[in-house]
Amino acid sequence: MRNFGKLFKVLVLTLVAVMLLSMSVSALPQLTAPYDGYEYDGYKTSHEAPITYLTQGSLTAADLGLETPFSSASDMVYKNGKLYVLDTGNGRIVVIDVSTYKVKEIISDFVDQNGAPVNFTGATGFDVSENGDFYIADTKNTRVLVFDSNRRLALEIGRPDEALAGTDTPFDVAKVMLGNDGTIYVICKSINTGILTFTQEGDFKVFYGSNTVQATADVLKQFFYNKFLTRAQRAARRSITPTNFANMTLDAHNFVYTVKADRFIFGSSDVLQCLNYTGKSNLKSDTSFGEYENDSYSFYWDRFNNCFTDLDIDTEGMINVLDSEYGRVYQYTVDGDFIGSFGGKGAYQGMMSNATAIETVNGEVLVLDAAKSCLHKYAPTEYGLALRHAFLLGDSTDLDAREAAWDHVLKLNSNSIYPYYGLGLVNDERGEYKEAMENFQIAGAQDEYSKAFKQYRKQAMADNALWIVLVIVLIVAVIVLIKKFINKKMKVVDGTAYSPLETKWGLPIYTLFHPVDSFDQFKDRKTESPLIATGIVVLWFIVDTISFFCTGFSFSTARVTDFNLLIEIFKTVGLFLLFVAANWSMCTLLNGKGTFKEIYCGVAYSLIPYIVSIGIAAALSNVLTGSEGVFITIVTSVGLVWSIALVAFALITLHEYSFGKMLWSVFLTLIAMIVIGFLMALFYTLMLQVWQFGKSIIAELQLR
Repeated sequence: MRNFGKLFKVLVLTLVAVMLLSMSVSALPQLTAPYDGYEYDGYKTSHEAPITYLTQGSLTAADLGLETPFSSASDMVYKNGKLYVLDTGNGRIVVIDVSTYKVKEIISDFVDQNGAPVNFTGATGFDVSENGDFYIADTKNTRVLVFDSNRRLALEIGRPDEALAGTDTPFDVAKVMLGNDGTIYVICKSINTGILTFTQEGDFKVFYGSNTVQATADVLKQFFYNKFLTRAQRAARRSITPTNFANMTLDAHNFVYTVKADRFIFGSSDVLQCLNYTGKSNLKSDTSFGEYENDSYSFYWDRFNNCFTDLDIDTEGMINVLDSEYGRVYQYTVDGDFIGSFGGKGAYQGMMSNATAIETVNGEVLVLDAAKSCLHKYAPTEYGLALRHAFLLGDSTDLDAREAAWDHVLKLNSNSIYPYYGLGLVNDERGEYKEAMENFQIAGAQDEYSKAFKQYRKQAMADNALWIVLVIVLIVAVIVLIKKFINKKMKVVDGTAYSPLETKWGLPIYTLFHPVDSFDQFKDRKTESPLIATGIVVLWFIVDTISFFCTGFSFSTARVTDFNLLIEIFKTVGLFLLFVAANWSMCTLLNGKGTFKEIYCGVAYSLIPYIVSIGIAAALSNVLTGSEGVFITIVTSVGLVWSIALVAFALITLHEYSFGKMLWSVFLTLIAMIVIGFLMALFYTLMLQVWQFGKSIIAELQLR
């Protein structure tokens, strides 16, 4: 009995310990979110990455201490330590204390000069000055209202007729903002000539940052359509106009940041702009925003395009952009580097329904959700803070601090290209060019790699000057010997009419310099060799494959993982056979004299200069920098033009065509190649369907 009592106590204590442990585990903060983190590599392909911002829940009307919930809330401003929310449907402004996230004040007692209440229900934008003045875009009543800190109307701005003379464009104000110099910026839904600017007295100044027409597929289609329409038909068609702005904000340097109001395709460059005093964007022209690809790690919806609706610049200069279409926040550095995205549409915590405004408060990101009538809160994770810190160090002269920051990011996410790029810059500034090249290559930074390689090459040439001179002398000597050998072999042997190269094995080399004579011998002496021709085509495939893998990183346009053997075979052997078959079939109809064997060998021999140029270009790409790429272009161009000329001589000689008829035959050959390729693809699709049908029948029979 005594042992039983001890055993009972042990069991009870064990159960209590398990319960306490489970309670402690459940009390841990949630470290997951209903959305995934991802980043892009140097080829604009997304890869899974740690989340940069984690949802901290949503603040509803009850959480804020608000008796009447928000109704279609459309804008908010963080100013003077307070968060102001424009409650559009209720015609009021709600002031929230960000230290407690409780309602501090509800402002709805706005009056005009006579003390009569002013109703701005339906307003979609507003701003608050440092001294407490309110600037409200009264959308419904097509005006801008300016109230002083006592809620009394101080100024009403209506339609600037002098700026819109000759038009019936409505003054449908959507957003308003006060500049640091007192300028009032106004965005109208129907006015696409830029942001309207007004003085503090309400006088119109100028249009600021006019948008341009984006060359989308629809724009190009209408442009070509209009070329074939009458003036009346063109007038009846809808016109293509510049895209209007959706929202704007100011940074610490008084630069105006804007986002466009239209949807845009992946990776658009001008949808987000940083306008200077001239209205031109300060952002780099190659900076892209939004998604780069259709299949990202955000698998909760099908992503087709983005639609930015608001943006915010935080105290550290990071750009937070709100995508209303998919309920996501995209964060970028001031240079346009993508840090991460978070949020999404859905019913889960941290997911949005109709996101309308964004603000950064004490390091946290707040998103106003009009449909859910709440504020979503997001706080940076360890990875998000580490990445921001490393970017903010920027071009700091403290290389050790920069290296430590990027090493920390690398430990948290070894798949990110950013730490490799950052470490590459540190290595480059230290003169560690080889290490810099390795990091830049992993990061996919070709320009920086090329610059580091130039310095590394300079060091290598200084350290190995003697060996380099010897190699150059050796190469020149080999070229001279080869030239002498070829010249010797091209001399006619006494007692014969032909040189030693005019044999079956030497004719491909002889063709390079005497194409007409060489192709004539196809008819007279039958010196063509299908075996040699096949070897040349196989060599083309081999050299092209080697070029794919061995091209220097400064000039490489594809990843090793992109290599596809079938595609490589088709673009070399396949295209060669397709051209030969199409030319033979067409020239048979055009009374061409060349046989299939002669065309096969003639075209193959003509490929030699192009094949050699591919190999030389691949070799040069490993010793030249990106700025010296013109030499590679010259080599490949010479090889290509030489081969094309040889093919032309082959077709003229073998088919006994004039130059004009040869061009006509080539045109028909290209048409035939397209037709044959289409029929082959159709046949393949048909056979695939037959195969699938056969498999389904066999599976059905097995089930029965």
